[in-house]
Amino acid sequence: MKAYAFDRASVLLVDDSVWMRVILRQMLKSLGFSRIQEAEGGNAALALVESAPPDIVMVDWDMKPMDGLEVTRRLRRLPGEARYVPVIMISAYSTLGNVLAARNAGVNEFLVKPASPQTMYHHLVSVIERPRLFIEAPGYRGPDRRRRGASDEDTPRRRSSDHQPPQPQGPADRSLSQSEITAIMGGGAALTEQPMEAGE
Repeated sequence: MKAYAFDRASVLLVDDSVWMRVILRQMLKSLGFSRIQEAEGGNAALALVESAPPDIVMVDWDMKPMDGLEVTRRLRRLPGEARYVPVIMISAYSTLGNVLAARNAGVNEFLVKPASPQTMYHHLVSVIERPRLFIEAPGYRGPDRRRRGASDEDTPRRRSSDHQPPQPQGPADRSLSQSEITAIMGGGAALTEQPMEAGE
């Protein structure tokens, strides 16, 4: 596994729970992050992103009065470079409906709580190593919902189904695994279960 110098990357944590921000900050510090900002609500987060865009935003879904979906939608409408910042949604609710709602709001990655440092690491590496084109269309602003590899660029796409990520089978309200969510969010590879090396 490739190690990253996360100490140069900046992260904005958005969560209305002080306790959750403490946990997430400790996890980020254990991965090597030192430039960590916090916001306890959507308006404060958007002001920070607009004034000095961080490298990554991590936002909790379940906040009041502005939830993580609305924060993401508004972030994607900000002027300039701020709207391109990768967004990782954090939520304990991993149903298909919630995952699709997050993806359609413009989220890059979806991290299920409780998350391990290793799982967080994979999502952070994903937004760094596999960035997506930014799409601006009448009904959507955000990262391309099809994360294609280099080999895909030369392959003709003739069927509408070629543009859709695989959908899990079963009831729409069942909780999805992190691997299923990763596939829905952009066709990324499933998370590995190999332990990280020390210092990664």
